[in-house]
Amino acid sequence: GTVLTSTGTTPPLAFEAVAGSVAGTCHFRAYSDAVGWDTMSANEKCEFNQVKLDGDGVYDTTNEWFEAPADGVYLFGAHLYTLSSATESGFAFYVGEVEPDGVASGSGYESMAYHYSSDSDDNLLVFSYVLTLSNADTVSVHANIAGDFYPPHSQWWGVRLK
Repeated sequence: GTVLTSTGTTPPLAFEAVAGSVAGTCHFRAYSDAVGWDTMSANEKCEFNQVKLDGDGVYDTTNEWFEAPADGVYLFGAHLYTLSSATESGFAFYVGEVEPDGVASGSGYESMAYHYSSDSDDNLLVFSYVLTLSNADTVSVHANIAGDFYPPHSQWWGVRLK
């Protein structure tokens, strides 16, 4: 979680921490201890009730959301294993339980991650998004289109950029 800068140009380089840097803080990885498929309604929050790598205590496993400890820019990513027989599914990061601007419930093309298929293969949706948050804003993963996902093979993560 420390940003380093070089203080020299010839080996060996000496490094020092940049004072006041917040990049790389607030990192976490959330997953679920659920078993089996989860059928999601539109706007329903995905279950991620376990956490790894949460040194700053920013992930709430009871409410299944990240809470920003300060104003800043944050990067979030997710890997969601989806069921192809659901025909389509869409997922997004919600801020304060609401879809961010540009994401519309029930609209696949305005999801952060969208799947449409008529084949019989399951899929892994991988997506990331940068959000500017205020202190105490919460972020969670929701299905913005009804569909199925498999929590045991899914996770999401986040980190503060500035």
